[in-house]
Amino acid sequence: MNLCAVTSGYILRKWRVNCSAYHSLRGHEYRLCCDTLALYSVANATLAPGYRAPMPHPTVGGPA
Repeated sequence: MNLCAVTSGYILRKWRVNCSAYHSLRGHEYRLCCDTLALYSVANATLAPGYRAPMPHPTVGGPA
């Protein structure tokens, strides 16, 4: 399903889609799950149940 980025977080919450990294939310209300990479650049993805923004990777090495 394609959703507009503006409404995606709201729709995922309304449909109770499990958006945790390893689909770790438990309960009968979370019968659907989502690939978190699909939400990578969505600004309101924090509305989706279980979603956590990815941590930035530290740079390897130091200044050249």
